[in-house]
Amino acid sequence: KECFQEEGGFLSVAFGGPERIRQVRDMLEALKSQDSEMVICTKGLVGPVRLALDRLELLPFFSQIYGHIGDTYGAMPFDKEVAQEQKPELQAMLGERWQAQWSSKDHLASNLMRQRGLTADQVILVEDDPQEVRKAKAVCRTLLVKEARGLTPTQLEQLIRCSKGEVPGRGSGCSIL
Repeated sequence: KECFQEEGGFLSVAFGGPERIRQVRDMLEALKSQDSEMVICTKGLVGPVRLALDRLELLPFFSQIYGHIGDTYGAMPFDKEVAQEQKPELQAMLGERWQAQWSSKDHLASNLMRQRGLTADQVILVEDDPQEVRKAKAVCRTLLVKEARGLTPTQLEQLIRCSKGEVPGRGSGCSIL
């Protein structure tokens, strides 16, 4: 517990520490300044993702979060007890049905692109699952995050360059899913 406190708390450690969080925030700010829209699509639960991003002050960078809600993965006695507490500040984080109504990331990307009138060159799926990347290549550009360790400094810079239109053959402004 003390090592977490020394490093800014559990979430800070889980996200790679204060310096890593600063790098990610800088990238998100740069993307936002280029009018890029960022959306999260996770196989995890919307609630914990929203809560973590909120506590790290990263949530405002994302327009939407898609993921699982409710008891998708089952409910343990603790989960049921917490659900009965009905704390308004936590209930707002849990997510709504529309956030869970997607079947695969490539289909969600395709639907969001259609809704926003975007082309494949204007969207990048950033993903750590090679199968998801393979399926999405037919829909949009992709960036594989290897070893599920988060974006590298080089990848952070690539995304910023993309939003500025510095990647040859690409327009400015990217939607990052």
